[in-house]
Amino acid sequence: MHGNQRQAVLWAYLAGLIDGEGSFVIQKTSVEKIAKSSRSKTPKYLAYFCIGMVDKSPLDLIQETISAGKVYEERVPDRRSIWRIRFAGRLKLIPFVEQLLPYLIVKKRQAKLILDFCRNWEKPGRKEHGYTACVSEKELQRREEAYLKMRKFNAVGAAATTESRSCREAEATV
Repeated sequence: MHGNQRQAVLWAYLAGLIDGEGSFVIQKTSVEKIAKSSRSKTPKYLAYFCIGMVDKSPLDLIQETISAGKVYEERVPDRRSIWRIRFAGRLKLIPFVEQLLPYLIVKKRQAKLILDFCRNWEKPGRKEHGYTACVSEKELQRREEAYLKMRKFNAVGAAATTESRSCREAEATV
């Protein structure tokens, strides 16, 4: 971080939190859902970052450091509260991810993808026939590919079994 050790330590700490608990997401809203609220003919894509923890103080630190997002409490009956922060938008995400990137390990490929997604955003052309402006087919394809790639990166996979098996289970005793 150009000689500022305190800032480097802060961003390394934030990257550790994010590697363990954070998420970079590209969300897609289908045309059917959009049709109810607007006259758009294309799906909408949104890039965002979120993290949730039972301790609020690290999330306050993230909010303080980046001056974005809102820390809020999510209550679940008979469980501890979870504190969350979420923010979206290219103008907020790009500088945040650029600062984090050198320190990320686990979420590095998600961060690179979201950075590319945000940096190469093509704005829509003009409105036609009263419909919301549309982006090019090439841009729609780029967004869809990024969305699908992020889903793959963030997929959890098959759940682990809770069945206990002995390593000697298949052996016969004589």
